[in-house]
Amino acid sequence: MNDNFIKTSILKIKEASKNNKLIVFVGAGVSANSGIPAWGRLIQEMAYDIGYSEENISSDLYLKIPQYYFNERGEKEYYDKLNKIFLSKKFKLNPIHNEIFKLNPAHLITTNYDTLLEEASIEQGEFFHTVKRNVDLPYGNFKKTIIKMHGDFENKNIVLKEDDYLNYSTDFALIESYIKSLVSTNTVLFIGYSVNDPNFNLVFQWVKNILRNHFQPAYLIESNKEYSRIEHSYYKNRGINILYSNEIENIKKNNAFDSTNERGNQLYDMLSYFNSLDEFENMSDLERVYKTIEIYENLNFIMPDQIAKSFECSRILYDIYGNKHLTIFNEDNDLFRVFSKAEIYKGNEKKIFEKIINILRKANIKGVSNNNNPIYVINSSDEYIYEITKNIITADSFVNTSTNTNFNSLIENDNFNESLKQAFEFNNNGNHQDAYNFYKAISLKAFQDKEYFVYYISEFNRKHVGKILTIRDSKISEQINNEIKLIDLKSIYYNLPFRERESLKYLEDINDFNLIYRTQNKLNSEVNDIKNTKRTIEDGGLSFSSAVNRIYHIINNVWMFIETNYFCINNYTEVRNLYVSFLNGVFDSYSTQRKQKKNTLEFPIQKIETLDLFEIYVMVIKLRTNEVENLLRDNQIDELEISRDAFEYLIQLLNHLISNNKKYNNSDMNNRNEVQLSNLLVVLSKVNMDKNKSKSILESILFLINRKSTINNFKYINLFLVSVANKGLIEQDSILKFINKYLEMASNNPYNFSFEHNSLLITLTAILNENSDIKLEKKVITSYINRIQDLIEENEIDEAVELFNRNIIHIVPIINDIQKVTILDFIEKLIEKIREKGISLSESDMYFYQIVTIHKHIDFVEDINVSIIENTLQKIQKQNPNERSFPDPIDENLQIITNLYRNNCLNKDLVESNIVTMKNRCEYFDIHFLNEDVELTDISLISSLSEEEFNKIINNTTFKNKIYNLLEKEVFDENHKKFLNDFYKRKQNF
Repeated sequence: MNDNFIKTSILKIKEASKNNKLIVFVGAGVSANSGIPAWGRLIQEMAYDIGYSEENISSDLYLKIPQYYFNERGEKEYYDKLNKIFLSKKFKLNPIHNEIFKLNPAHLITTNYDTLLEEASIEQGEFFHTVKRNVDLPYGNFKKTIIKMHGDFENKNIVLKEDDYLNYSTDFALIESYIKSLVSTNTVLFIGYSVNDPNFNLVFQWVKNILRNHFQPAYLIESNKEYSRIEHSYYKNRGINILYSNEIENIKKNNAFDSTNERGNQLYDMLSYFNSLDEFENMSDLERVYKTIEIYENLNFIMPDQIAKSFECSRILYDIYGNKHLTIFNEDNDLFRVFSKAEIYKGNEKKIFEKIINILRKANIKGVSNNNNPIYVINSSDEYIYEITKNIITADSFVNTSTNTNFNSLIENDNFNESLKQAFEFNNNGNHQDAYNFYKAISLKAFQDKEYFVYYISEFNRKHVGKILTIRDSKISEQINNEIKLIDLKSIYYNLPFRERESLKYLEDINDFNLIYRTQNKLNSEVNDIKNTKRTIEDGGLSFSSAVNRIYHIINNVWMFIETNYFCINNYTEVRNLYVSFLNGVFDSYSTQRKQKKNTLEFPIQKIETLDLFEIYVMVIKLRTNEVENLLRDNQIDELEISRDAFEYLIQLLNHLISNNKKYNNSDMNNRNEVQLSNLLVVLSKVNMDKNKSKSILESILFLINRKSTINNFKYINLFLVSVANKGLIEQDSILKFINKYLEMASNNPYNFSFEHNSLLITLTAILNENSDIKLEKKVITSYINRIQDLIEENEIDEAVELFNRNIIHIVPIINDIQKVTILDFIEKLIEKIREKGISLSESDMYFYQIVTIHKHIDFVEDINVSIIENTLQKIQKQNPNERSFPDPIDENLQIITNLYRNNCLNKDLVESNIVTMKNRCEYFDIHFLNEDVELTDISLISSLSEEEFNKIINNTTFKNKIYNLLEKEVFDENHKKFLNDFYKRKQNF
């Protein structure tokens, strides 16, 4: 035997340890170093008591003597003898116990009766369940066990005499089966035994008899004898590899025990050598570097700082602040030596080096430097990252709505990467059930093929996709919920082979969201740096910072890590918050403006001038609409300059989403389509563009005016229309197309449209110049005229009023004169019908009356005004103050009364006699009728005041002070900020 055989054997044992596959048998040779008598001494004392002399004790009597003693002296004296020998004093732990636990055994099996192993596990902070008898097995709380296979004194089930061994299979049936299963599937190491130890031979033969041909080669540490070739070969043929300590060159002597305990010192030195042996010791620098990062080859993208951490050297860092290199600060390390020799590698060495480069390239590492001096630059690393970025954006944005649910055909070719990608796309597309089923199929196949990396990722994603399903689909929630409860990711992780666990460290971090939180902290720090830079520049100072580049790098790395490795966590708020923080930093830089100073030399400022494709993609695809709106509002972004690529992307995506809008049926996919379309319209409403681009977008958006479009679609179409109208980028013929398309759609179902739908029509007619000669298509409005005429003739007044409220009343200014006369005639007829109702007015009636009088289609009708007042008083009288509904019909009545009053369509004296009854129910009403008595809480109401109304109430000192108090508390929104700024200026004059 040679030193290399021992090292190879130790490395196999350590590999088993890393993979939770090491079983350690602990014999009396370990406890002897704590002063516990050896088995031989016990036999000798028993033999002496029953008349045997020492020279007459042969090995075949080692079981018979305890049996003779028991038979002759009885059970009490038998256990008294054992207690006298083993329990006469308190024995203490010895250093060997610590070395045993450093081996990280999955289980410990001992033939010793003492409690030292249990005590050592507690001292080491290790959680082991102790099994002393059959009944202990089912109640284990920990995955690791200490099995006292020969029982203990506490339970008086010591295995020592012949009957104990003969009856072992009966008395220890469960323990025997458990040991059998452990030994048959794990690597076994015997410590504290000698090949001449009768107990070892009995245990070894017992185990081998149980397992027969299934017995795996085991290892035994022999620290007391010199190497014997014959002995070594003999036991090797029997399945035991003896590791002799005297065969190890230059083994360190630790003197753990005093010089009289040579056997203990040798065993301790051997175990210490075990624990200190480096698996990389005999490798070349190149092999060590590759083996260190080999675990990441299965990942499609790697977090770069994890590569740096893998070398376990504080003098190797990932330089996010500079050239994105691994920076070495000490030349005496493997990495420096490997890359310093990059030009000389040939043959197999060159292949290994290329593998290293490919791993670094996947981590967005662009080279290796020594104290910031480049020693190797990775070619095409930028192209690799660019290709990844392009592929992710394309796959994430231009979703293929068709799905292939033939799971078996997708995974039978063993292309697990493609299978994970397909399942990931299912989930992104909103096909969560298909994704869940697909992950389930991948998990089963990967487990069968021992592709543990793929298995863990599949189970990880199945759990997170299952959570989505339990929330969104009540019919399957119980079934899926029960299934995902069984997915214990931590348990799966710790049961994986060691090398697989190492490559999944970052996924374990994602499961706990530690990676996300760390990334958030990094982003927050850099965004604060950008804010400080902005503040300095806008105060007239100079500031240069690379924080903008760093936030791009930080977000790109975590984004690519999630997307390319197909982790289904994009729906979590924590992940979206990363993108929000990133964009806040972008907009802080983008919105930085230097204050102009006369007669001073100005230097160019460092800031983002134009938004590129990535930022636009993040806003449209990764965020919810309210998050996009908040970002733009909070950063006061009124206009966006974007790159040509970004604009082309928006147009391509718009057409894609519009196409999907026509054919979507799946509700989840519809929701994704709706959110992205809303986001896109919000962004387009801010983009700086010319008239031709605006017209092209309007032509595309026109296709969204259909019954499949949602309320949000209409809301954000409205937003875009207002935006381009304010910029003078919309022509009258485009507006008319929208109105005609809307009315054509609405005419098929005129009552099934909400206020949000109608607001689009109101916006369009407001944009269109009332004096324009362009009119609506005759055929569109004719269908409405005919419908109203039929309703009036059939005395369906409520339906006729509803039809007016939703559509017709808003387009009166843009219909031809002949049709306008007809419509006005209908209005007069309906008003007369409403007047006849008296106090029994519906909300639709009052709304209709309000609109036609305010827009001067008719003069106000005193009888109807009185009826509205009485209707309001009646509602107030009937309302239970503790059961107010929302929306509150009284509040709506009071708003109509106020609008009529403000537009000179209602005399104030009708209200004044009922002020006491009506007050404190609607602030909008109170601010116009109560003045100083109003309990003002909504500052936005101030912006609804006309100049004349404002001047009237501001002279009231009490009311003015209430406004001042609110102004001190409120943060103004864009709708009334300008008005309030003017108000502040006027405040100085009072």
